[in-house]
Amino acid sequence: MITGVGAGALGGKIGSKVGGAVGVAPPRHRLEPETDPVKLTTFLCGGNISRDGGKDPELRPESEYPDWLWTLRTDRRGPPLDQIDKDSWEYWLKLHKFSHKRYMTILRTKHKHHKF
Repeated sequence: MITGVGAGALGGKIGSKVGGAVGVAPPRHRLEPETDPVKLTTFLCGGNISRDGGKDPELRPESEYPDWLWTLRTDRRGPPLDQIDKDSWEYWLKLHKFSHKRYMTILRTKHKHHKF
């Protein structure tokens, strides 16, 4: 069965499979935000990974968790450039990304004010 063929090549609809119907995507399940302050301070809301139901895990005192847990980075951007070892690939890739972004900004502003 050929899939991913657009309209024109085989005369089908765009995004449809040749010889079959397009299925409907299942609805996504979204968690509603918890507003009860007592539940927020005693349970890990949304921490239940069981498909069979179950309850959210209860929070323990801070002394029962390892010390490294409180020093984890929660920023999705990663560490700043000055905190990365200069002999690592991560440093040079991030430096290349910054310089490329700067170069593209210069090009964009240069051509913006240029009359052709």
